Amino acid sequence: MGEPLGADSGSRRHLLSEAAHDGASGAAGDQTAALDDMLQRLELGQFAAQGAFEPQYLLFECGGIDCAVPLAELREVRNGIPRTIPLPGISDWMLGIFPVRAQLLALVDPIPARFGQLEQASPARTAQLPAPDLEHASVLIIGTGERSLALVIDTYSGTPTIPSQELDTSAQTLASTALPIAAHYVIGIFRPADAGRTYMVLHADHLLSDLIAALEEADESNG
Repeated sequence: MGEPLGADSGSRRHLLSEAAHDGASGAAGDQTAALDDMLQRLELGQFAAQGAFEPQYLLFECGGIDCAVPLAELREVRNGIPRTIPLPGISDWMLGIFPVRAQLLALVDPIPARFGQLEQASPARTAQLPAPDLEHASVLIIGTGERSLALVIDTYSGTPTIPSQELDTSAQTLASTALPIAAHYVIGIFRPADAGRTYMVLHADHLLSDLIAALEEADESNG
């Protein structure tokens, strides 16, 4: 079982050092630089837990959308897509299973959830639900114990702290904004002044719950 990112800094350093080592030979230099930045910032996690710093977030891209998720809701980050074992009779967003230490995890494409279309079964994916680029993708592992999943993302770029005043969580803003992600999953909107980009800050546990529920429903349907 992987160590949660919220655990001691030594465990987090080990998990992300593994990813950096795995990606050093084939990843671009900026990917390695992003991992180095992540390692340095994660060292502050022990202080963030004591309330001395604002919460840290992982910035990433999924389906062409800029996203962020609290580090406290992540378990592990991995470069590249693991070799998976496909399972028959499942929705096309469930890409297979793979081992992580002593545990088997499902690898899922979260893009259909972004559009609220988890019930869409294979082979009904449309042009509005683009398939992920598995050759260049990365993986986020969320959850704990058996209630864990691995999510395919395009890429990730850093782990900044986000001051509360820079995270817009107002109901008025969320209601008046054309969100590219189902509103159920959006905590708020982050617009860093120096980046010129807009990040959808996600509630990872809501996404995890819906994905697991959909997988369980599909399993019951298949008998």
